[in-house]
Amino acid sequence: MSLDDRLRHAPPAHLDDFDAIPGQRQAWDAYVSESLQRARHAVAVRLGALPGAGRPQFRDALADAGRVPTMALAIAWSAFPRELLKRFGRERALAEGDRTWPLCAYQLDWRFDPDAPLPDVVARRRLGAHWPAHLRYRPTSEYCEWHVARDPATGRPRRVVFTCEPPEYWQALFGGRLAGSQIVFPGDRERVLALYRRHVDPRVALEDLLARPGFASPLGDVMTQAYNPWNRWNTTHGAMHLTAPPNALLADVFLAAHGTLCFEDADGRAVTSAEALLAGAGFGGGPNRASDPAIVGAVNALARLGRAVSLAEPVGIAIERVDTAGWDLPGGLRPADCVRVDRGARGGIARLVVAMPTDEHDLGDLRIGGVPVTFGGQLAECVVVRIHVEATTRDGEFTPGRLRLAEASAIDPHGGETLHTPLLQPRPPGMARAFAPQGEAP
Repeated sequence: MSLDDRLRHAPPAHLDDFDAIPGQRQAWDAYVSESLQRARHAVAVRLGALPGAGRPQFRDALADAGRVPTMALAIAWSAFPRELLKRFGRERALAEGDRTWPLCAYQLDWRFDPDAPLPDVVARRRLGAHWPAHLRYRPTSEYCEWHVARDPATGRPRRVVFTCEPPEYWQALFGGRLAGSQIVFPGDRERVLALYRRHVDPRVALEDLLARPGFASPLGDVMTQAYNPWNRWNTTHGAMHLTAPPNALLADVFLAAHGTLCFEDADGRAVTSAEALLAGAGFGGGPNRASDPAIVGAVNALARLGRAVSLAEPVGIAIERVDTAGWDLPGGLRPADCVRVDRGARGGIARLVVAMPTDEHDLGDLRIGGVPVTFGGQLAECVVVRIHVEATTRDGEFTPGRLRLAEASAIDPHGGETLHTPLLQPRPPGMARAFAPQGEAP
């Protein structure tokens, strides 16, 4: 690796698809720098509400590379979606994790049932630019998604693919300008097509990957003939990269940046609970996930010490490992015989495949904890996802100001999801207050 490359933001998991495209690595570096700067600016705007507000504690790791002593920290969580677990319980969560949902469902009320009919177009229009009902996404919002290939005759699982690749990477690889960005990527459509054919299905055609017509989306407006991140080969027919709206790279960047903001409760005491921060500070995807509380909890603890925090290179989330303890395989097979890294290496695993090495067996013959595998989610419970952050090593470098929590939250007292509730809006029937100010009973 050249010195010039070390001073550029690398692609997620150090993927090398950009290397043969002139100007592509430089464009990605500029895009990541731009995204980090946008997130830092958003933090500065929030801090502007404080008298004598200081500098944001979120930084670009390459901006001060080699000049500021730092420590690295790995933050890890399970790939299995805690949000589905809290909403449905484990049995149904396993089934939902293998399905796709209508993309427009993500805009709807938290009580939306994926088995219920979609609201009519009048109801959807209340949401503004509604996302197309015919497009699908995977409701697995832990920055890791999977697709299960099943035997068409028996329905038994034969192959499960896990991916942590962000949609922005694939939009950039396709070429053009990403929504909200000034950076133009040279891209290579034929390379995108070749990768889909290699990793998903040799039958993929370029026309299958195009938006026809254009549409509004979680990533901004997708123009006609541009790359469609929710194409069928990346949703119902396979998995090339992440599809859930909260799994975007930009969401990860903004979550880490906002995690450096410090808050106090109504009694003036520091808020230290990651769940309370996510429920009451108005950023992130909420306290119901495994990923967001893990990231915000670690970042905020460092920020309260007065340290600056950054996302370590390469910026992005990756699979750390697969915990194969408790796997029981037939015919003398070992777990290593069934787990293959397809993309990524030294920067983490971007794409992972779990399958039996021969046609003699399928994944239904694998038992985990004595239970046969019937859902991809059983494997997802074994997959560990992580992000790396860096922090300056000296406590007290910053004196964090403390904002007031702007929102309240409610919770089902019998278990289930925590719900964002603006302070002036009454709690839904049957819901209780989730987080009370310290020293005050709910």
